[in-house]
Amino acid sequence: MDDGDDGPRAPVGRLHGRLLAILALVSVAAAVAAVWLFSPMMFQSEEEPSAVWPWEDSATVGFPIESASSEAAAESSEASASTAAPSPSASGASPSTEAPSDSDEPDDGGGGGGGGAEAEPEPEPEPEGAECTASLRLGNQWRDSGEVHFEAWVEVANTGGSPIDDWEIELAIDGTEVYRSWGMEHEGGDRYEAERWNSDIERGASAEAGFQGSVDDDVELPDTVPCSAFA
Repeated sequence: MDDGDDGPRAPVGRLHGRLLAILALVSVAAAVAAVWLFSPMMFQSEEEPSAVWPWEDSATVGFPIESASSEAAAESSEASASTAAPSPSASGASPSTEAPSDSDEPDDGGGGGGGGAEAEPEPEPEPEGAECTASLRLGNQWRDSGEVHFEAWVEVANTGGSPIDDWEIELAIDGTEVYRSWGMEHEGGDRYEAERWNSDIERGASAEAGFQGSVDDDVELPDTVPCSAFA
């Protein structure tokens, strides 16, 4: 009976041994952590103001030191710059701070003492006399009896500075025979004068007239012909 009872108790003893070993490891780990956390306070010197805990951010402790060093460097650079720059008394010449007075400006004789006299406006040009231009424009063409007949229009424009009371043109066109006209009267030779109803032309306006002629071959008319205006 005793031999049968010893068999099942062996696993229970091994389980208790493992639990004891785990508890021992946990205790050791807790002791190590406590020593690590409280070691700064235990070994702190009397001269040190406070302990630096391991979990504190070291970057926050360095900011005052960096600012102090940068301020010291700036003060030293300003001191060196002030000693290196020569003073006005040492160079022997002092800069002048006086602003130029109005009395130093040259007198232009205008009596105002300052700005120059305003330029007088240029007088407007006098209106020009009576002038005109006569432009030609080719119209219809047809052939009859071996000749080329055509009609042309004349535009007389007032290009002067005053109204026109009468005008006259010259139709001296080489190889052209003028045998009919309207809006102008033949005065002899190549001269044609305005009729009474279209003789007056205001400034910038124009009047029209026309004529018919013939040539042996192709019709070639100049762009303009001489024009005379009368006021």
